[in-house]
Amino acid sequence: CPQAVASNRMKALILYANPDSDSYSADLKTAVHKGLLTAGHDVSEIDLYAMNFQAAMSPEERLRYHDADPIVSHQIQEQADLVAASEILVFVYPTWWFGMPAILKGWFDRVMIPTVAFDINPETKLIESKLRHVRRLVGVTTTGSRKWQSFLIADTGRWVICRAMRLLSHPNARSTWLHLDRVDQRPFRQREMFLKRVETKLSRL
Repeated sequence: CPQAVASNRMKALILYANPDSDSYSADLKTAVHKGLLTAGHDVSEIDLYAMNFQAAMSPEERLRYHDADPIVSHQIQEQADLVAASEILVFVYPTWWFGMPAILKGWFDRVMIPTVAFDINPETKLIESKLRHVRRLVGVTTTGSRKWQSFLIADTGRWVICRAMRLLSHPNARSTWLHLDRVDQRPFRQREMFLKRVETKLSRL
């Protein structure tokens, strides 16, 4: 009922990384967006390629990494503010070489920094999370390889999203991994089925 949807309403942020606007990944992003809206969430998107996000950390960023104010650009501040306001983080991307596209890895390097994702206690030197507001983490990806190959080699994207980010999130946070393997060999029907699965899964968050 509408009252139940409103009580579960959260702010969701979609991180999208694929340079091809006509790709299957773009269809997956649309499915994610639709599902989140169906669930009643407020949805924002970051399209890293569309905004020409620079993956490489600058020398100044590295020098200021452990400063009290390490953010050196307006663009990074905007990204950090979106993360700080979000309770759901969804990452949509194709897996290349058993990992994230470089632009998304660069986003983690440049945005998930001290004061945004974590702090380091000056006395204990232990990491203290800044992401306890995040309650749901979702990874949506495709691979050309089989799932057992990704498992054998170690899918670094899954480890980052479902393990590392999960450790920094709310103690009761949950992670969801949606992966379609052998995407280039799949018939249209199977691709459509996966799109529906993704939309349905996100609509139930």
